[in-house]
Amino acid sequence: MPEEEETIEKRFANSTSAHGFSRVAETSFIPRKLFWIALILGGLGVSSWQITLRFQKFYRRETNSAVSLNYEAKLNFPAITICNVNKYMASQLTAVDHELLNAANSIFEYDNYDYSANIDYYNYDYTNVGSGEVPVVPGIEKSDSLDLIKPQDLDTLINNISTWYPGGFDYANFTREKGWQLNEESILLCEFKGVRCNISRVFTHQFTSFGNCYTFNANDTRKRPLYQDQPGIGNGLMLVVNIQQSEYTETITRSGRIEAGIVFQVHPQYEPPLLSSKGTAVGPGFHAYAGLQELETVNLEPPYGPCNSSQKLEYFANYTLSGCIIECRLRHIKDKCGCKPVEYPGNLSTCDPKKMVECVKPVLKDIKGNFTDRCHCNVSCSSIKYGLTLSYGTFPNQNVESELATKWGYGDTTFAKNNLAIIDVYFEELNYHKTEQNVAYEESALISDIGGQLGLFLGFSILTILEFLEYLVLRLAAPCNSEIKTKKVAPDNKGHDMEVKNRNLEMTKVAYS
Repeated sequence: MPEEEETIEKRFANSTSAHGFSRVAETSFIPRKLFWIALILGGLGVSSWQITLRFQKFYRRETNSAVSLNYEAKLNFPAITICNVNKYMASQLTAVDHELLNAANSIFEYDNYDYSANIDYYNYDYTNVGSGEVPVVPGIEKSDSLDLIKPQDLDTLINNISTWYPGGFDYANFTREKGWQLNEESILLCEFKGVRCNISRVFTHQFTSFGNCYTFNANDTRKRPLYQDQPGIGNGLMLVVNIQQSEYTETITRSGRIEAGIVFQVHPQYEPPLLSSKGTAVGPGFHAYAGLQELETVNLEPPYGPCNSSQKLEYFANYTLSGCIIECRLRHIKDKCGCKPVEYPGNLSTCDPKKMVECVKPVLKDIKGNFTDRCHCNVSCSSIKYGLTLSYGTFPNQNVESELATKWGYGDTTFAKNNLAIIDVYFEELNYHKTEQNVAYEESALISDIGGQLGLFLGFSILTILEFLEYLVLRLAAPCNSEIKTKKVAPDNKGHDMEVKNRNLEMTKVAYS
């Protein structure tokens, strides 16, 4: 019988672990061969379509958020910054101070360009206060009405400040000395977990858009951080604040605030306070109960999330979005003006009124209009926020008005309603909510899906792929390697061999007979 050629392709088809190939190779029945070829091509098409969808899903970089509730025996207490709505104290201002604030506010009044705040960049600060009657200054009239002084009067004002303050002035010092002071007169009671606190030790001064503000528990480097180990009212911070409404100097003429009370913000110790955008107000005659819930957020870095763990800040130990925005603005002001507004960190000199208008204002306006180009601030990779549940009670009730007046030495029984506000800040529960951003479709899931599609429709595994690679190598090397050249085989020689053996046996028998 004629010998058949067994090609490399046929040997591969009969030996590969991929499904269907041996069926095609072993049959000579054309319809059956075409049927199995169609099944292989169909499986290849469907698996390619499914694998394409998996790659599209992978490159969408989708994420999931895992939310968990975690219980703790104790929680570290946050920082709490408080401010008086009134920026400057009436008893500390002279007639010259009032005139300067009136005139300067008119000149420096412009749209706010700071981080989501109502910041009046002029009302920052001065020092070495003058005394005596208001001098008659040529070119500048007293600010008795709502008439605004035109910007061209700026040079006149600057030239005459030396007359008003012959010893010189500085914004920061002026506000520090003339603004709201935290002392035993303004804080009638301070208790943490029922124990009286030393306000000079537990509060730290801060400049904000409200002037002088003070942060409780600002220091996060203490060996024994403050914590709360029992939930509920009375187990956190309680303050009785005297807003000293008789000292208010805010006026409509100066575009001042028309309300009375205090503003407070609960924030992590490493994050700068932003009272104008995130503060909570409490008016006199009210007891505010602020129940806290700690909220922790963990974000992913690119390509899945917008945060950047390598991003550092110059003036703040931990990266925060608000800190980044503050430093970005400060950096542009420093480069172009060579000074800084009083609210910004650092050791630069405070900008004088002329620079505030002619340099700082245009810089901040430019940043606000082109923030994405000027500042590259990402969200924090890890951050802590505090959700507040607020409720209010009227303070004091009628039965204790006279007792409080006697206790704190005020003869007027209406004093408490007009001047005192109480704040209770505490954790409602000793747990925290954690929201963690996770990769929705990871590389391992992609590999598993690819293997699953190939295995389901074609019977492929990683070894099958290696078999195909081996075949390609043998195919390319076939002309050079005699061992793998096509063989000549006779698949039907068994019957012929038996016939030859039988004939030889008969001949042997005849020879011996």
